[in-house]
Amino acid sequence: GHADWEPRRHTPEQIAAMQRDLIAGFSEPDFQRALKDMQRTLAKSDPKKFHFERSKLFLAVQSVVLPKHGFEGSPKGVFEMLRQFEQRHIADDEECQKLGAYLQYLLYAEEEPDEFPEEPSGDVALQSKAGVDEPKDAATRRVTVKVTPLVDGMELPEIIVKVPTQALMRDVKAALAEQLGSDAIVRQGRLGRKQGEIVTGFQDKEKLGSRRKLVLLGVDLPSKPPASNGTVVNEGSKKLALEEAKKLTLEEALSLQRELVHGFSQEDFQQKLRHLRRTWATSDPTRFRFEQTKLFLTVQGVVLPSYGLE
Repeated sequence: GHADWEPRRHTPEQIAAMQRDLIAGFSEPDFQRALKDMQRTLAKSDPKKFHFERSKLFLAVQSVVLPKHGFEGSPKGVFEMLRQFEQRHIADDEECQKLGAYLQYLLYAEEEPDEFPEEPSGDVALQSKAGVDEPKDAATRRVTVKVTPLVDGMELPEIIVKVPTQALMRDVKAALAEQLGSDAIVRQGRLGRKQGEIVTGFQDKEKLGSRRKLVLLGVDLPSKPPASNGTVVNEGSKKLALEEAKKLTLEEALSLQRELVHGFSQEDFQQKLRHLRRTWATSDPTRFRFEQTKLFLTVQGVVLPSYGLE
């Protein structure tokens, strides 16, 4: 019936069925050969072209598989599928996780292979790395983890936290919550790993291991840590921002402008903007304006707070 086409409604079983069909397509010798060729010839020499061509190659399979499972066989359908992977009931499902991990392996085994194997369990790893004299230092050694929040399929700017080497995923969440002043991260947040277009979730009790790049799913982040006097209502905050803006010195204002220009000219940002234009500018202008505003906020939300602006 019509409900099958409603993108919000997939059950874990339906997603798993789609993942199996994708695995079948991505395992085809022709596909794997084309992918390996691309990695050999383009990955290093022309990364931009490589990412573009690789997405096209993925889409050759996705455009056949997705429509059988209630998604468009287009970049928009892929975007909707990614949003499904972020949904809690999908991200938490063990079968979907296993299939997702296998999909990652099929599509991205060549990249970051060092992150794949798990480190041996804590103590062994630490003894082998740290000198015999410094067991204390080993236990307190901290590592830097980069976490990229995913909201509605869009990547927000990464957040950097430091955690002990033996941290579990829940410790990383606690560090994020503390840094951002948001308990929701501990309650609803879910850490995962994203490679290209596949997101796999981790259980809270899993070890961080050798992973240094994660994504955060399932929470809308505060745009900046809450002020001590409670948050300003939105209408007020616009006025507040204007009053504050008047207080910037010319030098600060120029520097603010430079930082915004720098953020907006990043290749990653430009690529997303081009993608939005291609996908929605003509087909759905309202959606386009909404997504474009969200994209602009990914830069503004990082730059403005450091100038005391919302």
